[in-house]
Amino acid sequence: AVKSAWIKEHHGLDVPEWKCERVNCIPIIGSQNYEKLAKFAYGEEGTRLAEPVFGAIDGIKTISTRAILFILTKRRVENKPFVKDWLARHGITHCFEDILLSTNRNKIQVCNDRGISLLLDNDPKNLEGIKKRKMSVLLFRPSTEDINISDHIIRVNNWQEVVDRKSTRLNSSHLGI
Repeated sequence: AVKSAWIKEHHGLDVPEWKCERVNCIPIIGSQNYEKLAKFAYGEEGTRLAEPVFGAIDGIKTISTRAILFILTKRRVENKPFVKDWLARHGITHCFEDILLSTNRNKIQVCNDRGISLLLDNDPKNLEGIKKRKMSVLLFRPSTEDINISDHIIRVNNWQEVVDRKSTRLNSSHLGI
C-alpha cells in the first residue's frame, strides 16, 4: 500500500497496489515520477512503512521449515539494509538464507545461478521470456486482472495458495521470493 499511498499523495490518483509495479505504473504517472516513487518505496522510509501482505509472515515461516528461502529483489545495493531491518522487525530474518540483488540481471538467471528451483514473484514483467525449465514459477497476483501468462507459470492469489503449492509440488527446494 506504500506505492498506492504515494501516488495518491503526489498525483491524486487511486491506483491499486497490484498495478503499482513499473510496467503498469509508468503509463499512469510517467517514467520520471515512477523513479521518484521507487526511490521512496524501496528506500528507508518506504520500506519501514510497508506492511506485510496478509498471511505472508506465517506462510514464510511455514515454508522455511521445508525449503531454503532467498529474497530476490531488484532493489539497489544501498537499500539492502532496509530489507534486513524489515525482516528483523517482523521476526523472519532467520527464515532466509540470503538477500539476492538482481538490480542489473534477470531474476531467472539469478535463480539458475544459485540453484533456486521455485520463484515466487508479483510482477509478470520479471517472468517475461521464461521457458519451461527445471524451475517452477508462481505469480502472486491477488487481483481479478486478466493477464496473459505462460502455461507453466502458476498464478496464486494469496499466501495460503503459496504454502499449498509449495507443499504439493516440491519436497525440498531453494525458493526465491
